[in-house]
Amino acid sequence: SNKEKYTSHMEDSNRQVVVLKEELKSERDRRVIFEETSNTLKGELAELDTRFKKEVAFFKQEGARKDDEIQHLRIKYEKKLARMTLASSETEKLRSVLNEELSYLRKWSEVIERDLRSSPARRLRDDPEDLD
Repeated sequence: SNKEKYTSHMEDSNRQVVVLKEELKSERDRRVIFEETSNTLKGELAELDTRFKKEVAFFKQEGARKDDEIQHLRIKYEKKLARMTLASSETEKLRSVLNEELSYLRKWSEVIERDLRSSPARRLRDDPEDLD
């Protein structure tokens, strides 16, 4: 009877060893799969990281180029606005001077016309009998 118990116990132990060996093999297989998957993912992540860094660098460069372009256009239009403002100011000054000149000429024209109307030669021409 002891022999049967011992045999039964050994058979159970052998089965447990077989089960544990299968579980160990299964665990090793899972670990290998995990490591392969992990390495694949690490490679993909490194590739994505490199691509992302390149794109960030590109957009920073594009942004800097656009900023330079905007700054150049801002300076160009500020200069143009300054020239237009100056030209407008000069035009206003010229208009003022010309209006003063025109006013001056109108006054002299009135004076000359009055003098001509009142001159003896004009009176004689208009009314030759008015020689007195």
